[in-house]
Amino acid sequence: MHNKKSLSLLVVFAFFVTSFSIISCGGANHDAAIQTKISALTQTTPELQSVSASVSKGVVTLIGNCQSEKERERAEKAVKKIDDVRDVINNITITQNIDVTSDSDLRDQAAKVVKKYKHVQAEVNGGIITLRGTVDKDDLQQLMTDLNALRPRRIENQLVVE
Repeated sequence: MHNKKSLSLLVVFAFFVTSFSIISCGGANHDAAIQTKISALTQTTPELQSVSASVSKGVVTLIGNCQSEKERERAEKAVKKIDDVRDVINNITITQNIDVTSDSDLRDQAAKVVKKYKHVQAEVNGGIITLRGTVDKDDLQQLMTDLNALRPRRIENQLVVE
């Protein structure tokens, strides 16, 4: 009888450990999937053309520019529809005319910004900054804010967040 109780407790304990491991490992995978879906949306959704997103634990932070409050709201709604998005922080700025920095200036300025982040690389083409590499989750928001201040057309975030 004592062995059956021990075995039952062991099975229950193993179940909880396995469940916790699956839940805790899934967050990064969900964030990567969300980021991929947002990248696809930026190609097809006009409201997201000048918007960048960062994802951490299912929370999406939107940064960039839209021309009206209506576009800003539509961008947020489009992202909220993505599976596994827990919340959206909408930091999109409304600007009437978006003045995009030239590629050569953008390359120089972006290089200065990413220099602060050891494993981040930035490529500029057609006013779009494409980020690759890895970044600490605590640094991501500041990186995106600093790059958006350079006035790119948009930022393609392909970073792995650690």
